[in-house]
Amino acid sequence: MNNATIWSRLAASLTKDRPFDAKAATYTALLLTLAYTLLLLVPTLMSWSEKIASGRQPEFGTDFLSFYAASTLALAGQPADVYNQALHMAAQRSVFHGNTGYYAFYYPPMFLLLCAPLALLPYYAALAAWLGATFAACFAALRQWAPAMGARGSLLPIIAFPAFMMNVFHGQNAFLTTALLAGGLFALERRPLLAGALFGALVFKPQFGLLIPVLLLITGNWRAIFAAGASALAFMLAALTLLGATVWRGYFAIAPLAQKALDENQVGDEKMQSVFAMMRIAGASVNGAYIA
Repeated sequence: MNNATIWSRLAASLTKDRPFDAKAATYTALLLTLAYTLLLLVPTLMSWSEKIASGRQPEFGTDFLSFYAASTLALAGQPADVYNQALHMAAQRSVFHGNTGYYAFYYPPMFLLLCAPLALLPYYAALAAWLGATFAACFAALRQWAPAMGARGSLLPIIAFPAFMMNVFHGQNAFLTTALLAGGLFALERRPLLAGALFGALVFKPQFGLLIPVLLLITGNWRAIFAAGASALAFMLAALTLLGATVWRGYFAIAPLAQKALDENQVGDEKMQSVFAMMRIAGASVNGAYIA
């Protein structure tokens, strides 16, 4: 079967009067995965090879090193040190002694609470558990949106999506974010309290606090609004109770550095899906990107 036939079958399967063509979708997802691997995965690993060999960078889960180091500090009874960049950097270098970079932790204490158990496992075991658990939740949430595709039909397009491999490479939390957002949106109409609880758990990503409430207010879903507020408040109180008030003071003290990192492209605009990042990549100034 040639590529033209595969694409034509997939296009036909998307029309309303044709059933979903799982075989065509499978071939397409495999082709996209192969293309992504050849174009990004291999060159990236080649560029990392020297750092990996010298112990200066983990093979996978570069950003995850920030989460893991935060866990080592929290388990040592010093969670507030996560927001002291010198101490957090030292914790990272205790995991990878040759590491010369730094992966900052700008998340609020709620996310630190989620990260806290990670260092109970060795680094790569913790990374595997983190990615495995969060992807399972992500897959379960996304599969609800296309039940006719079946397990395999749902899995391959997710794997083929470029952000999938990027999240695996960096050991980031996008699987968890997607699970909560997709699960909440799917449950919104029939189970608004559950949807609200899932939305509220996204409080560890404060930027969503600007988007989700607008959606809920427009739709007038007051039960979901109440549940989201209660869920977010419970999450914050849990972080306060278990980690202490000093952690919150450290978080607010470091917040301006997060703003600076964004303005100076320390994170990488190409990693973000936002109007701000799009405008910066297009050459706009920082102020112009904020206005847009």
